[in-house]
Amino acid sequence: MSGAGAGSGRPTDVSVSILAAEAGDEAGGEELAERVLALVRAARARIWILAYTLSDRDLLALLEERADEDGLDLRVLVDAEQHDKALKRSGGEPWGETLRALEADGRLVPVAVAGPEGDGRLHTKLIVLDDRVVIAGSKNWSDLDASTKWNDLAVLDGPRGGVVETCRDAFTRIASEAAGEKVDLGKPLRDAEPLAPLEEANGGEPGRALIRFADPRAGSGAEMRRALIDRLRGAKTRILGAVNILNDPEISLILAAQAKRKRVEVALTLDRVQFENLERRRDAEAKRLLDTLGALRRSGHLRISKKGDPQLHHKLVVIDDAVVTGSANWTKAAFGKNRELTLTLLPPKRSKEEPAFVTRYVERARAIWERSE
Repeated sequence: MSGAGAGSGRPTDVSVSILAAEAGDEAGGEELAERVLALVRAARARIWILAYTLSDRDLLALLEERADEDGLDLRVLVDAEQHDKALKRSGGEPWGETLRALEADGRLVPVAVAGPEGDGRLHTKLIVLDDRVVIAGSKNWSDLDASTKWNDLAVLDGPRGGVVETCRDAFTRIASEAAGEKVDLGKPLRDAEPLAPLEEANGGEPGRALIRFADPRAGSGAEMRRALIDRLRGAKTRILGAVNILNDPEISLILAAQAKRKRVEVALTLDRVQFENLERRRDAEAKRLLDTLGALRRSGHLRISKKGDPQLHHKLVVIDDAVVTGSANWTKAAFGKNRELTLTLLPPKRSKEEPAFVTRYVERARAIWERSE
């Protein structure tokens, strides 16, 4: 792995479980959160969290409950600006006091992100449990996300090697930057036991995973963006996606070019509020982008979520048999200013059938497409 490393170079064999809030079902978001909480509750030795925002009452109550356990390595890194907003919004409520207590104890560290292109965000959404289970996707740990947003998370079990090492490297780098000195996160755990909730659910399905982190100081967001563009450009059968924000001109042009190829199915849904924000811009770049997206929409390859639906907060796309999800919107800020994460999920080597986890992402993208306009 390079010092600026955006991610491990080769996919890691993993067991994949997919968690997604059901389209149109507000209870789906609450179920999504509860399943993750069960995993956090089951962790024995290590709970590491990278979060854009942390104001979920249930997660904070669980972290408070577990904070004083002997031998538990609990660390939370959260975007500094969003942390300040959460504290102000909390007033004197107990969850705000939990945030303050975790910060005072050094278990929670606010992180400011800056790079050559200006201030950015710690926009990553990641949980690592016992150096064995990795949870990543689009969900923020906010008091607003459960019932107002459509999100997805992937749970990767047993990812020894590439995925966990990449997460550990990113966590170490961010913690060290926040502290202004090298932070020692202790030795990697070896041969951690499976977490009970995954065992009880018969685990996930065999697959492969590749994780990438964008670091604006290292310029690795450009590498992340290039990996996505290469996959989009090389698509042979399908590009099915649901993305919160798209304002990258090159990506929009690639989608338009692929849509003209009869053998590539292109179906992308964008969030209505974010699309309307783009329409309000008056600069030349926005006009060109809207021209391209408008042509995609008229030709039946782009839809916008309906007014009144939950916010489309996914950043997911199925390209042939690969799934790309994570925290990164398809924007200049995501790839140039922010700390972000993308997770690429692939079938096992020599697999002849589409894995169920790929099918679930396909069904997710199609369900949102069918109810959009």
